[in-house]
Amino acid sequence: MKNINSKIRPPASPAERTVVAAVTAQLVALQPNQVRITLMHSERKETSYNLGKGNGPEGPSGKPGERFFSREEVIGLVPFLLQENGNRRGYNVFITPFSETVWYILLDDIVPAKLAELDGLRLTPQMLIESSPQRFQGLFMLPKDLATKDEANTLFRMINARHGDPKISGLTHPFRAVGFRNMKPKYQKSNGHFPFAGMVWGGKPMPDGLVPLLVEAKALVRAIAPKERRTRKVLKSMDASAPVALDRETTKYAREHYRQLGWRYGKGFDVFKADFMLAERLLARRLTADRVAAALMRFSPDIQARCGGKAAGMKRYITKTVLKAEGVKNG
Repeated sequence: MKNINSKIRPPASPAERTVVAAVTAQLVALQPNQVRITLMHSERKETSYNLGKGNGPEGPSGKPGERFFSREEVIGLVPFLLQENGNRRGYNVFITPFSETVWYILLDDIVPAKLAELDGLRLTPQMLIESSPQRFQGLFMLPKDLATKDEANTLFRMINARHGDPKISGLTHPFRAVGFRNMKPKYQKSNGHFPFAGMVWGGKPMPDGLVPLLVEAKALVRAIAPKERRTRKVLKSMDASAPVALDRETTKYAREHYRQLGWRYGKGFDVFKADFMLAERLLARRLTADRVAAALMRFSPDIQARCGGKAAGMKRYITKTVLKAEGVKNG
């Protein structure tokens, strides 16, 4: 979207001021250095979009990169975001914070019964968002001097597998901006209205129970190295011109993976991230590394062209992608 600056303005109505107050409280609790804003649609007729994509500084390719927003800019965009979130447009508003000092670890899809369990385990999230009726998203803020990105990512997967959404992937993950409606059709009320996402609390200290989990995550990261050597050996012997055969179920799953992302995000979706997501999910389905590689070769859009048109380049890229996904899976 061009001319984003023209969308930034102070709130001019009671509704806008209410949402500005809610978003301000959320950002104060998060303390991000910059924020990504994503508008996601629940209907097939509209494509989701990243508000800052193509609006940032020029990159090495000569094309503009992504623009990230300051806290003040996010607050100034609230009136525009409310229009996008309204019944006519129907976009869900998500934010992804970035910090120089903490990793944001999302615990997704928390049901009410889990909240008491988390409290008993001394794992009360530092921020809790009611994302939909009786469904919550929790945030932990782990200081970067306590963990590498790999360790934080392993912790993220571990805590979601045990207490949240076991299918979630990617440490850098969007979550709902508070004060906006959840526009999923299944939540529409009989009067036509949709529920609002709200912050239940924010600003709590890091819970004591996170430290033992982090120790466990660090141990898992250290244990990945022997498995990585075995995977490298398998992939090194891979023949790019004749990958191993895939069963019908995997073929259908891989094809649908890219089709769904294209529908949801449009033709310009991040194919590199999509490749990683597919590798991660296929490994979780207990496919061997050579079959994961074969699925990427067959279904990743323009993979050979993206790898310089050479089989060796494609093998290097696939090896790197599968190893990265395998590291997350072991977490």
